[in-house]
Amino acid sequence: MTAQNLHSASWYRVRNLRPRLRPNVQIHRQEFRGRVWHVLQDHATGQFFRFSPETWCVIGLMDGRRTVDEIWLAASDRLGDDMPTQDEVIQLLGQLHKADALAGDVPPALRELDERARSARRGRLLKQVRNPLFVRIPLFDPDRLIAATLPLVRPLFSGFGLIVWFVVIALSAFQAGMNWEELSSNTLERVLAAESVVMMFLVFPPLKLLHELGHGWAVKRWGGEVHEIGIMLLVMLPVPYVEASSSTAFASRWRRFAVAGAGMMTELLIAAAALQIWLAAEPGLLRAAAFNVMLIAGVSTLLFNGNPLLRFDAYYMLGDLLEIPNLATRASKWWAYVCERWLFGVRDAQSPADQPGEAKWLAIYAPASFAYRIVLMLTIALFVAEAVPLVGIALAVWTVLLTLGAPAWKIARHLLTSARLERVRGRALAVTAAGCAGFVALLFAVPVPHATVAQGVVWAPEAGRVTATGDGFVRRVVVEQGAEVGPGQPLLRLEDPLLRREARVKAAKLDVLELERISREAESLTESRLVARKAAFAREDLAHVERKLAELTVTSPRAGRVRLLNPGDLPNRFVRRGELLGYVLRHGERRVRVVVLQDAVDLVRNDTRRIDLRLARDPGAEVRDVRVVREVPSGDRELPNPALALSAGGPLPLDPNDPNRRRALETFYQIELALPPDLGPLGVGERVHARFDHGREPLAAQLWRYARQTFLERLDI
Repeated sequence: MTAQNLHSASWYRVRNLRPRLRPNVQIHRQEFRGRVWHVLQDHATGQFFRFSPETWCVIGLMDGRRTVDEIWLAASDRLGDDMPTQDEVIQLLGQLHKADALAGDVPPALRELDERARSARRGRLLKQVRNPLFVRIPLFDPDRLIAATLPLVRPLFSGFGLIVWFVVIALSAFQAGMNWEELSSNTLERVLAAESVVMMFLVFPPLKLLHELGHGWAVKRWGGEVHEIGIMLLVMLPVPYVEASSSTAFASRWRRFAVAGAGMMTELLIAAAALQIWLAAEPGLLRAAAFNVMLIAGVSTLLFNGNPLLRFDAYYMLGDLLEIPNLATRASKWWAYVCERWLFGVRDAQSPADQPGEAKWLAIYAPASFAYRIVLMLTIALFVAEAVPLVGIALAVWTVLLTLGAPAWKIARHLLTSARLERVRGRALAVTAAGCAGFVALLFAVPVPHATVAQGVVWAPEAGRVTATGDGFVRRVVVEQGAEVGPGQPLLRLEDPLLRREARVKAAKLDVLELERISREAESLTESRLVARKAAFAREDLAHVERKLAELTVTSPRAGRVRLLNPGDLPNRFVRRGELLGYVLRHGERRVRVVVLQDAVDLVRNDTRRIDLRLARDPGAEVRDVRVVREVPSGDRELPNPALALSAGGPLPLDPNDPNRRRALETFYQIELALPPDLGPLGVGERVHARFDHGREPLAAQLWRYARQTFLERLDI
């Protein structure tokens, strides 16, 4: 470090100041990766600031008697080669002043403390304006309430309580696995049902209240304080919250970890209890309520609170687990360091990753969190736009400005005004301009592959369908699978014992009537005619039953090769009239019926260069250059095959209000593709993935089309 870099031209402005920390500031000592850090807690504003050992060496000398110049000289003697520059000391003073942690020679007045508290409240209000999807409304101080109820749950915050929790969750997970098929079947359809949506809105707030109380109890258990509880409007949905930030001052990282995870642990325990109710209850309102509680307290909690890319519970747990404090902030600073050091050429740039193993986590976290946050915010904005279009559009614009515009403005200001870039500002601006130009060129000028992927099933024409012509048990399969058959040739023989018995009874009844008619002819012509009429009716009944008996023989509808569905399961199986039993296919007649969603059908119809297929059972086998033989011109919602439902692994969620479970939730279009005759055996109904190749197109055009279609679809324009 040169003397020119060590000194600052602005040093004369601060060298004679005698700073000291305010009396309402408390210092806590913590250890991360073998290094001692210090946490500054401001009780007036409720803020926390974490400082490295080198920074604390400077702050610890601020006693109100030493000047800034004396503090810097003393810190330089103690730190040696790690001594701070004068610019770094000035920057530290600015940070402490901005945080209202410094005082002059005169103790702060009560009015000043009140003004600082009001300033902190204004800062929190501004933060809410910047993030309108997560608005906090404080209600009251719950510290006494939490302290009073803590004895009820104190046994859970112990080693024994942790063991009990793990046992309960493990047993519940095992039970959920044993009943997974029933739990996971038609989940989306059940969630989208109107009564389920209403029920979730009712159970969501109390579940989240218990979640937040879990945080509060954990803070109180280890000596912290909870002075704020309120309502957070989470995407306009009222959700309780508690301010548990005092756990930041805990010296033990495992206690901080426990506080961050206490809310999720509380909800998972509730989900385990709901699972027991769901297993024991009969189908009805109670069982449906238990399912919704499991869904919210189990699945949604893990997806949101358990996601470290969002600054919820898992973020703080990950920071303590990795022993990387201020993970998000330091990750952003690490990328800034990489740009300054390796792109802009700032030789004395200092990496925030000062411990082994930190750099990889900082490198991964910043871009992953940034991308996930943008996707989540835009998804929420679209969700809101469905209900309130103008509000949703405003939220989407605001999201773009905050997540893209604000960082761009900060980067531009840093490039133009940062003192660290003074010597390399020309290079920094040139590299940044070149990077932006390259990104724009990559986005707008470089064509990349573009395709639509859709699912379908192997299809057969209606004329080749083999259906049961009557109700009965399959007694015999007459032909072998894959055999050549002619029209009218028997394929299966069914049996209905009751129908045969009915035929014998009616035949016997007809014989009795015939004998009675003959005996009456000699006695009375009128009575003979009446009996003859009864015999005619009986003969018609017998003929009807005999026709039904004849229908118990299932015949081939045409010439071709027979393909029965599950032939090994057919013997002794009961089938109903009209039930599909198989197909009779002619050579080269197999088709693939693909379902294309409404937002992609125009592109598939008008800009498809080539169509390739992959079989679901053999993804490595690709069928190239498949041709279209028919397009259904109008949209439909009736599934051509149950395998295309989302619950069966397909792309289409079912309408929860359809009792037959064959109606999709959104409109789709059907396209028939011809399979090559030499492809080999394929079962009708087998799943196929089709790729409609649209050539190459710049990524910006693809993103714009997708955004436009999504916007129009969600707003129903």
